[in-house]
Amino acid sequence: MKTRHRDTMFVLAATALLLVGSEAAEAQRQRTRSQAPQFRQRQPNQPRFNENERRDFRNAMLAKQRVKPVPSGYVGVSDSDPPEVRRSNRPYRRVQRSDFQQAGYGQEYLSSAGSDEGYCTTCNLAYESCSCSSRPWWAHRTGVFGEFLYLQASDADVTHAQQQNGIGGAGTVPFGVIGSADPDYEPAFRVGMDVAINDCSSLFFSYSQFESRTADLVNPPNIPGGGGAVGSLVHHPGASITASAGPVTANYDIDFQLADFGIRRKWKAGPRYIINWSIGGRYAHLEQDFLQAGTFSGGATGQIDTATNVDFDGGGLRFGIDGERRFGCHGFSLYAKANVSPMVGTVQADYTMQNVTAGNLLLANAIWKDDRVITVLDYEAGISWAGPWNKWRASLGYQAAHWFNMVTTDSFISAAQATNYVDVEGPLVFSGLVARVERRF
Repeated sequence: MKTRHRDTMFVLAATALLLVGSEAAEAQRQRTRSQAPQFRQRQPNQPRFNENERRDFRNAMLAKQRVKPVPSGYVGVSDSDPPEVRRSNRPYRRVQRSDFQQAGYGQEYLSSAGSDEGYCTTCNLAYESCSCSSRPWWAHRTGVFGEFLYLQASDADVTHAQQQNGIGGAGTVPFGVIGSADPDYEPAFRVGMDVAINDCSSLFFSYSQFESRTADLVNPPNIPGGGGAVGSLVHHPGASITASAGPVTANYDIDFQLADFGIRRKWKAGPRYIINWSIGGRYAHLEQDFLQAGTFSGGATGQIDTATNVDFDGGGLRFGIDGERRFGCHGFSLYAKANVSPMVGTVQADYTMQNVTAGNLLLANAIWKDDRVITVLDYEAGISWAGPWNKWRASLGYQAAHWFNMVTTDSFISAAQATNYVDVEGPLVFSGLVARVERRF
């Protein structure tokens, strides 16, 4: 009888412990469910999720790059997840791309870009090997770059000679081609580096160099009965030089070097775009060399060389803005940038005419110096691609640089011929393609 009583007491005690344990487990499940994102339980023939649930699920996972597993049967939980992921004693795990897919996010959502605050995003997950990154895609990085430029100097051509009927004076008329030294596209380069201060700012340094060479030749026109000649358009009118029996040649070089430095910082940023501003300095050196040669008649018969040299050296502040708009999760973006540089500098120019046949006899000479402000406005736009983890970046675009208030060769020759050096200026533009390769660290 006592044994039976003890058995009965043992059964009652075990039953009580089971009831207490069951209530504790249910309380733990309720606490876990209250802490997880509040998603409705999926019912047969009902939508997988709605917009509010999708937003809540995204915010929960992006909060600190970690998320609690949603209780089984709720939106966002995959039955194929490893058991250790779904165990209640391991409430946290790193965000996986499958979390977004299981929650019903399509490829369009997975193609969104980074966060302004630097949190891991679906684009980081999808593109950067599906693993979280603590840095946004637009973060400033230390790196080096090289650019191949294919530029043409525009508004810089020099009209130097013309085909004509007659050797000059009364009765002489244009009769054919007007000879012009017109620069063509030439290769150039730019190299530089960026030094990141933090994710939002960096220092930059760059050096650019461009050299162009162009030549032109004018022969006399073929006129029945004779009379064809070549007249120079760059000789000083007081030198008493008439036409040439031809040919007349011209060589024209334009070179520049630019050195830029400064600081660049984030201005505005969003999931798929970034806008930066920059301020710094710029030094510029520009050379324009022109030479015409031909055998002419007149008061100083012989080979007449007419040459000009126009140099500019100056520097000043550089203000810039650049932006990038990313598309999808394959690293492609559209970019644009613009800079303006008011530079204070000196223009030094000289004009000479000499008779080489007569032992380099100087026929005309003008040396001019002018201090002025040259403003350079340059802009660029194109498409870029960044590799995984943004270690490599390549871009292809179009750029143009306008040099305002610059003394051009053509304007200086006109000033020397007229002996008038007031308002000597002309536009000068360098434009063309630019291809860039960048290695980031």
